[in-house]
Amino acid sequence: MEKIGILTYHRAYSYGAKLQAYALATYLTSIGFEAEVIDYGNIGEEKLRKIGTKSLKDFIVTTLCYIASSIAEPQRIRHFDEFMDIIPHSPKHYDKANIAEANDKYDYFITGSDQVWNPKYNEGDLTYLLDFVKDNKKIFSYAASFGVSQLPDDILQVYKPLLKRFNKILIREVTGKTLLHTQLGLDSQVVLDPTFLLSRSQWEKMANYPLSKQQKYILSFQIINRDVHYDAMLDYLHSKLGYEVIELKDSFRYKPWKWPIYAKAGPKEFLGLIKNAEMVVTNSFHATVFSILFHRSFFCSRNSFGFNSRMENLTGGLGLADRMFDSSTFLHSISDTDVVYEKVDEILEAKISATKQIIEKTFAK
Repeated sequence: MEKIGILTYHRAYSYGAKLQAYALATYLTSIGFEAEVIDYGNIGEEKLRKIGTKSLKDFIVTTLCYIASSIAEPQRIRHFDEFMDIIPHSPKHYDKANIAEANDKYDYFITGSDQVWNPKYNEGDLTYLLDFVKDNKKIFSYAASFGVSQLPDDILQVYKPLLKRFNKILIREVTGKTLLHTQLGLDSQVVLDPTFLLSRSQWEKMANYPLSKQQKYILSFQIINRDVHYDAMLDYLHSKLGYEVIELKDSFRYKPWKWPIYAKAGPKEFLGLIKNAEMVVTNSFHATVFSILFHRSFFCSRNSFGFNSRMENLTGGLGLADRMFDSSTFLHSISDTDVVYEKVDEILEAKISATKQIIEKTFAK
């Protein structure tokens, strides 16, 4: 049985990072390979947070955050660590000093999914471009993402000779394909995020609904920064639908939120909260993915900091471009908050079938 080693951000305390890593290894195993994530590095791993010292207010607020998180935060971390145990991964932990030893362990190497080629996130570590692999025939990517539509010249000069070594480049976004072609002169194929390779029923079996009682709610999950139009959408939907809003966050409250926070969720609870929501409002790619897989009504916010191409490619390709919103969206013009999934499913199933055919052709025995 041929063995595949996957390089990705599996150690990140991120719902999407953990779920996509699990999905790719699980799917490749299901079609006859021995696939595992190479336990490499610690990008995204939880770091000890510091008490703020910029001002007295900063010190007081962050100190209160630590006190408020003393119960919830350990539970959140435990849920993530428990999920790590079910991701197929190498028994050996590698770092930059010893990663070359993996050359003798695997028949193929895959980098991806996730934003492994986003220079903001990979911290300049060229392991995620498989620089350590000796045999070019072993080098592949799957649903790798730049997360941006263009790269600066200095990054291009570093990336180009490494990406030219790839046996085949499978990219996650159309914008990434365009970047590879226009800036690097390289061909690639667009495939779906690996979370789409597992069926809805597989994900439903994994989902854990963590709330103490069944209730109708709007789930809010936002990453990085929070735009004014995001809060305006929550206010509008709360008024229109009459449902409570639940904020899914970690437990460090750097500013008070208007709505109740659920702060204990690991990846399984993330799935459960989306699956049982009446509506999802998010600026997260993977929260959008699972809203679609679970047939939830949703709205996805464009972010002022950029990195919107992932969500725009996903929603636009499924005929759901109207689910994106920003500061120019006239909220009171939204007459129908529901999503009709019949046509979406038809398009998505065709994309899933095409992606699986590409995988099987790429790694044909």
